[in-house]
Amino acid sequence: MTLLIGLGNPGAQYTFSRHNIGLRCIDSVSKFTGISLSEKNRLASIGRGKINGTDVILAKSQSYMNNSGESINYISKKLGIKPKDIIVVYDDMDLPVGNIRIRPFGSSGGHNGLQSIIDSLGTPQIARIRIGIDRPLSSNKDISHVLGNFTESEEKLIETILATVNQAFLDIVNNGLQWAMNNHN
Repeated sequence: MTLLIGLGNPGAQYTFSRHNIGLRCIDSVSKFTGISLSEKNRLASIGRGKINGTDVILAKSQSYMNNSGESINYISKKLGIKPKDIIVVYDDMDLPVGNIRIRPFGSSGGHNGLQSIIDSLGTPQIARIRIGIDRPLSSNKDISHVLGNFTESEEKLIETILATVNQAFLDIVNNGLQWAMNNHN
C-alpha cells in the first residue's frame, strides 16, 4: 500500500497559493488516476484505489501547514500505514519554480509542515516529492511569498509540473522510488 499525501492550508483563500501546491498535486493525481477523494473529515480528504494491482491512497491534509502531523497521524493510525509507505508532496523554496525533487528521506530542510510530520511519526524516513516555488527576492518576505499566488508565467510551469508529478507517482508505484528518482530528478 502506498499513501501520497499533499500538504497545504485549508480555505478558499489559499487554494492557488504557492504553499498549496501539494494539495493541487493530489487533485491532479486524483483526476489522472480516477481515484476520487470521497472520504472527507476535518483532518483529511482521502481516496482509495488501485494502480496496476497496488493499493494506493491519495490524501489532502486539511490541517494548516504547520500542523500537518495531525493529518498524517490520523491517516496512518486509521488506515494502518507505516512511514515507509508514505510519500509527502509539498512546496520547497529551495527549488526554482518548475522543478521537482524526489527523495527517499531526510531532514525537514526548515519546512514546518514536513517537520510536523517527522515529529508526529517519530522518523525522518519518509519519502517526499518537493515542488519548487522559488525564494522571494527579500528574505523578510517568505510568509507573503508562500501564501501568495503564482504569477501568470509561473502558473504555466505549474501545469507542466502537475503532469510530471502524475507520472512520477505512477513510476514510484510501478517501478519503485529509486527508478522514479533516476528519471525525474
